Amino acid sequence: MDKKHCIPALPETPLPLYLESVGLNPEQERISRPQGYPVYHWLLTVRGEGVITFAGRQERLPVQTAVLLPPHLPHVYEGTAGDWATAYVTFDGAQAEGILASLGLPCPSVWTWNTAEGENSMKAETQRLLAAAERQHPGSLLELSCEVYRFLAALKQFGMPDRLPSLSDALRVLEPVTRWLEAHYGDPGIGMPEIASVLGHSPRHLTTLFRRAYGTTPYAYLLSLRIRKAKELLGGGASPPIHVIAGRVGFRDASHFIATFRRLTGMTPEQYRSLH
Repeated sequence: MDKKHCIPALPETPLPLYLESVGLNPEQERISRPQGYPVYHWLLTVRGEGVITFAGRQERLPVQTAVLLPPHLPHVYEGTAGDWATAYVTFDGAQAEGILASLGLPCPSVWTWNTAEGENSMKAETQRLLAAAERQHPGSLLELSCEVYRFLAALKQFGMPDRLPSLSDALRVLEPVTRWLEAHYGDPGIGMPEIASVLGHSPRHLTTLFRRAYGTTPYAYLLSLRIRKAKELLGGGASPPIHVIAGRVGFRDASHFIATFRRLTGMTPEQYRSLH
């Protein structure tokens, strides 16, 4: 692996995300930053092993383990086993903090993958960033901004932050549940016990998986599904009366349906129907 260090031009006007640097280091040296790094910092072990200390914790970084650090967080890292080779990405942007939060990417955090698909995807995304940074054409700043978002989205999909299940893992496990809900959302008797019984998990464990995959609870997912199905009926030409729609999508009475629809959409079913 050859050493590469690419620093693209910085945007003159604020972008939601921008790439500050990207590179490969076949002989990673010891780094001590008492004041941290000025932007977000992603560091991935490609070969060997390192150790990093930050925020009162010390973490091993074996092969295909990475760390994501926020700006200005003091840290020290160094190799512990033979030649330590790393890949790195540094980035920031006017909306960087909000984008990380909306994607549910904790920071600081240590990341791993439990499938070859995840490892290969993050390798490929790092290579894409490096290739895009090396091209340096007039439109590269916008292209790099998009590539940084793509990189973060891949991290969300395949990464396991601090040993939590990855999004792709959670979605795969929950697929039987979401299929079952699609088939049974019209049953007003569905509750957490019935949903949890699909996989045989406890309601607590199922809630953890749903929060990881969808950012919400299983029952809130069901309510959202019911409202989405109601919207389809409300927007479909000569739609049925409100009380009929309420029954079809799993509500016992129209008043509960109307209150839930208003809470989740900010308007009543009749107001939504008038817009379509």
